Amino acid sequence: MSRDNFTGTAENLWRFLEAARIPRADTLIWNVVPYVIHVPGAPNRAPKPAEATNAIRYLAPLLDRLPKLAVAALSGRFARLARPEVERLRPGLLLVEMPHLSPTYVNTSPSVRARIDEALGTVRSILANAELRSGPGAEHRKGSHVPPEDVQEQEEAMPIDDDRVEGSAKNIKGSIKEAAGKLTGDSKTEAEGKMDKAEGKIQNTIGGIKDSLRGDKRG
Repeated sequence: MSRDNFTGTAENLWRFLEAARIPRADTLIWNVVPYVIHVPGAPNRAPKPAEATNAIRYLAPLLDRLPKLAVAALSGRFARLARPEVERLRPGLLLVEMPHLSPTYVNTSPSVRARIDEALGTVRSILANAELRSGPGAEHRKGSHVPPEDVQEQEEAMPIDDDRVEGSAKNIKGSIKEAAGKLTGDSKTEAEGKMDKAEGKIQNTIGGIKDSLRGDKRG
């Protein structure tokens, strides 16, 4: 997929990234299967599991070219299949799961949009924190189309506490796990998802308190 395609999925990608205030210059879109799989003239289709598994070998050379990658957003079930390989290749990389951006899925329920917004909000927080840790963002932003006031806001903002980032990610993971448990009738998975959500909310709250205390000291 390209965000420049004339498709509903590409349109949704533009819309959600803009709402999350994630600049294009800070993102790279990668398909789990990074090549056309349907025959010329045929409609586009979802990859088969075997095709997705076969294409995972392209992740290693991709990640080698992204040494400063701060976070990866896994959109849809086939992207989630690549998670174990990403974790193996880049231990410690923050991963955020979210629903696929296809209109056929996004339009099924308002909760889908909310989950995407929440996931991308976490991604933006991680990116902002990574930028602040690496120093002034002027060189990193050079040539991008981010409004100057947005750059100034990010440079002047306090670093976001790690507990807030990790708590938000755990909350999202728990929500997905809980939904999967409900869908499959697996009460254990559903309960584990609820527990992850609760732990994530507590961790996020602790991070918020720590941020507030730092803000008081600065003031």
